[in-house]
Amino acid sequence: MAVKFSEFTAETVAANVTDIVGYQTAGNLNIKIPPANLDTLISTATAQAGATVTYTLTGTKTGTANTTDVTTFTASGGVTLTAGTNVIDISSLTYTLPITGSAASVTATLTDSNAGVDPVLITGGTNVAFSSITTGGFTIDATDTNTTYDFAAAADGANVDLILTGSEPTTDTVKVTPGTNVNFTSVTAAGFTINSPDTVNTYTLPISGDATAVTATLTGSGGDTDPVLITAGNDIDFSSVTAAGFTIDSSASGDTYELKAGAKVGSSVPLNLDANAGADTFVNLTQGTGITITQDSATEITISSTDTVTSVDEKTPGTSTGIPIIVDPTTGAVEVQSMAFNGAANVGHVPTSAAVAQTTHFLRADGTWQIVGALPTKTVNTFTIVGVATNSITVTSTDNPASKDYIDVYINGVYQAKANFNALSVKTLTLAAGNFPDGAVIEAVTTT
Repeated sequence: MAVKFSEFTAETVAANVTDIVGYQTAGNLNIKIPPANLDTLISTATAQAGATVTYTLTGTKTGTANTTDVTTFTASGGVTLTAGTNVIDISSLTYTLPITGSAASVTATLTDSNAGVDPVLITGGTNVAFSSITTGGFTIDATDTNTTYDFAAAADGANVDLILTGSEPTTDTVKVTPGTNVNFTSVTAAGFTINSPDTVNTYTLPISGDATAVTATLTGSGGDTDPVLITAGNDIDFSSVTAAGFTIDSSASGDTYELKAGAKVGSSVPLNLDANAGADTFVNLTQGTGITITQDSATEITISSTDTVTSVDEKTPGTSTGIPIIVDPTTGAVEVQSMAFNGAANVGHVPTSAAVAQTTHFLRADGTWQIVGALPTKTVNTFTIVGVATNSITVTSTDNPASKDYIDVYINGVYQAKANFNALSVKTLTLAAGNFPDGAVIEAVTTT
């Protein structure tokens, strides 16, 4: 019976492996195989047969029949294949395009590197000729046979003829006839002038009259007239009346006034419209709610506000810093803000309890909600003494312990008397030096 292998040692460097273990079903035999017998060697070869090249891949493996794969490459369309040692060279034809010909026609001959030729004949058509013909190219010329024209004008009575004369020759005439109030002058072959007789009516505006009435007469150049009568009203008269214009005068003699402020009477200050002639007029300026009016002089009045509250807006509650209610500003549009109780002397309204159960929580003096009769919090910190000189450890807890009385210390599970460690400094606990062996496990249990 064959021996079974139950354990192997991994080897990561292939060069260190001399044999590989295998199992053969026939005879239930364990065998070893040289690593080289597991590799397949690939060799390549090329062969030329006219325009065809074959590329052969041969696989060789110890103990196994060789395998062969052949790929055939065939050249076509101006491509040449050449077989070399394990290589196939691919090349293509090159071309030249020499030019020959005359003014009437040009031949461009496409010549490949295998001496094959393909000529292309280019023949000049109507009014087309070739020049500057070289092997490298040629010039295409066009003969201009377009018709040219002369443009002239000639008088025909009151009309003007515009004459277009072609080089063929052909002649085309366009007659331009003047319309109403239009005529042509200075007619030559090079051009003419278009005139419009002025038949627009013109007007004058002569003035006539006296101090009480003036007449402005619109008179057209055609002899038509349109008079406009302007009559002087109360305290108005006209002077310096000429055909070109006149002056409007006012004879009104109204009163003049002086505005004065009188002494305050009760809640009013009188404004006196003092007439230069005739009766004076008084207007009382009376102070309203929150307004004070003061007569400083005959020319100055002071209006002031008593700064009463005009409106009050509610603000979002804040957190107290000792002031329960804030009013800002104290005048004008006043805002009132209530501040929540924030512990100690920071008085204010009761802070929200929406996040707690009202039946199990109470408001503590620090301004926070706490659970009634809740269990204390215990925080366990574990340390390992490294060297006998290590005697300071740091405890962690939600709050700083009030004193070392709230900390229980165990050395390798043995409770330690409070005398073996000092009082807390912030959260650092100092052990009595030299009392604890190197490597000892310290467990500090903090109650808050």
